[in-house]
Amino acid sequence: MTRPIVSVVIPVGPRHVQHCRVAAASALLQSIGRDKVEVIVAADGGAVIDPMPHVTVIPSDGDRRGPAHTRNRGIEQATGYFITFLDADDYLQPRGLEHLLRAYATGRYGYIYGNAFTVEQDGSYMLRGAPDYVQKDMANYNIHVITTLIPTYQVKQIGGMDERVDAWEDWAFHLRLAIFGICGYRTDQPIFVYRVFEGDRMTVFNKDRSTMEPVWKLYRNEQGVIEMAGCCGGDATLAQIAGLAIKDAPTLPAVSVLGNMVRVKYVGDDRNSTPFDFGHGDPIRLGANPMHRYANVTPEQAEWLAARIPVIVVPEADPAVAPPPPLPVVVKVGDKAQAIRPKGREVRA
Repeated sequence: MTRPIVSVVIPVGPRHVQHCRVAAASALLQSIGRDKVEVIVAADGGAVIDPMPHVTVIPSDGDRRGPAHTRNRGIEQATGYFITFLDADDYLQPRGLEHLLRAYATGRYGYIYGNAFTVEQDGSYMLRGAPDYVQKDMANYNIHVITTLIPTYQVKQIGGMDERVDAWEDWAFHLRLAIFGICGYRTDQPIFVYRVFEGDRMTVFNKDRSTMEPVWKLYRNEQGVIEMAGCCGGDATLAQIAGLAIKDAPTLPAVSVLGNMVRVKYVGDDRNSTPFDFGHGDPIRLGANPMHRYANVTPEQAEWLAARIPVIVVPEADPAVAPPPPLPVVVKVGDKAQAIRPKGREVRA
């Protein structure tokens, strides 16, 4: 495939210039291969970003435009089948895009998100799970972060990011998707590492929920309701492309539970709980609700269930990895481009 599979769009403000080279490096070092990833770094405000190898850098005009406008500039130049947004102070896990593509390849879901590791104040990593997707909940709050996998044509179809929204622009974007019936799915794998203590905007906005009111005013109708279309499945052609992109990836090992058991996850839409009695112990129940989304069974029982209802075996989660070295600066020496790596490593959160 000559066209990239995923365009990774990284908006960069002045505070995160020192981190964006690490974010870009993490996108180029994905397990699916550099040739399948397009990296677009868009500068905002006073951010000045030197050229990087294999990266498209969109310079700022010097004015502060905000993350919605900055991401939209990246969207305009994206040529991949899918778009993933990555904040400049975060970085992708090595198999992050692989896991997102694997979930999209099932053809069941409009877009994919996952879990994340956070870098804590003492430098340790903590795995933080996102909630499962419930479309109606998106009308009340932002279910997940912006780092997702979404078909590029659908991002452009809904008009990209809403530039009328300065705070909660990621929530407004996910609302737009929900309104169009493009619904999400959470894969259990951690996709990226989130420097929760590096951001400044959400530190302020999370303390003041009144900042959400402008979003509600934009999207609620006269009856105070945000109308949403029914959830559609994924694009069948893009699901095939996603599957081809990961066809050489190794099979994920199942997470081991109590020695000889595996964990299964119900991935259907029935919110009722269906009981299954295997003749020993209490029956298990499975359904699209927080109480019965998961169950521990033997491998043979997992195979029996998978032949009858939509379940998958939960794989082992990837461990957190340290950030990669930042990409070097590309400078011109005569008629030739030369990469010069900055001195030292990036500063850890």
